[in-house]
Amino acid sequence: MSRQPVKISEDKLEEIREAFSLFDTNKDGQIDYFELKVAMRALGFDQKKDDVLRVLQQQGSGDGSKISIDAFTK
Repeated sequence: MSRQPVKISEDKLEEIREAFSLFDTNKDGQIDYFELKVAMRALGFDQKKDDVLRVLQQQGSGDGSKISIDAFTK
């Protein structure tokens, strides 16, 4: 079963970009393992290392080490 893409309003998309930039501490346009771990903890999710790495593998870039703003908004 494939997921249908969700339509996101421009206002919500801007909020998502702002949140992304807060967690992108080195401002390279991507969130790495450490930044994602901090973001998840800030949102109330105390995930184990394996769980965070799984998210990066599933949603991240080609090598699975970072999540770009494009992947973050999908």
